[in-house]
Amino acid sequence: KEITTDVIEDKVIVQGILHKQIFFVGEDNVERHQAEEVEFSTFVDVPGAAAGMEVEVVPTVEFVDFTLLSPTKLLEKVVIEFFVKVTQSIQFNVALGPGTLLKVEEVIGENTTQILAESTITLGRPALKIREIVARVINVATEVIEDKVIVQGTIHKQIFYIGEENVEFHQAEEVPFSTFVEIPGARPGMNVHVEPVIETILFELLGATSLLQKVVLELFVKVTETVQLQVAVAAPYGPYYL
Repeated sequence: KEITTDVIEDKVIVQGILHKQIFFVGEDNVERHQAEEVEFSTFVDVPGAAAGMEVEVVPTVEFVDFTLLSPTKLLEKVVIEFFVKVTQSIQFNVALGPGTLLKVEEVIGENTTQILAESTITLGRPALKIREIVARVINVATEVIEDKVIVQGTIHKQIFYIGEENVEFHQAEEVPFSTFVEIPGARPGMNVHVEPVIETILFELLGATSLLQKVVLELFVKVTETVQLQVAVAAPYGPYYL
């Protein structure tokens, strides 16, 4: 459970938790059970994989072996198989015809917007300088209304700074954002693809513990509708997003 993935060049890192329910009979002949959770981390070689691609993971518990080493000590061995598929969505034109029936996403529209997220945080310790601020976008949610897409999410930041004792500290901050993007033709129920990019992070120490930050966030939003088409292998007709 709680499987997460991270795509790097030619590899997919897979992390998660193996949840077990152990049923045993005690010396009083009463059946009991005990839960155990084991964290795991592994990687799968996938030539051609690159950061930003989409990942599908299907885990299968293939084998469970156990040995009772003592009345209270249990040795367990579990073999897990991971099927990992890496895909990349591409947009191209197709021609309709008496060919293969495909399920595709017809592009309704796309647009890009930028927002400025400004915040002031109180640092846990007095700072001499800010070394670095690393940010990423998490918890992105969308809602399609007529001709618009509402986008909400959180900018998660890690702030690294040098304290008065010349020791480096770090502090996390999360800044929620909400905006909308105009896409003519968008309707409730359609599909939304969002690509957030943090373009610029500006910061200024206003005092020993007061830090002003400005983050410029770009959001590319594409709205599609799932359709079934019979396509030929000839001239373009589209665009469609697969």
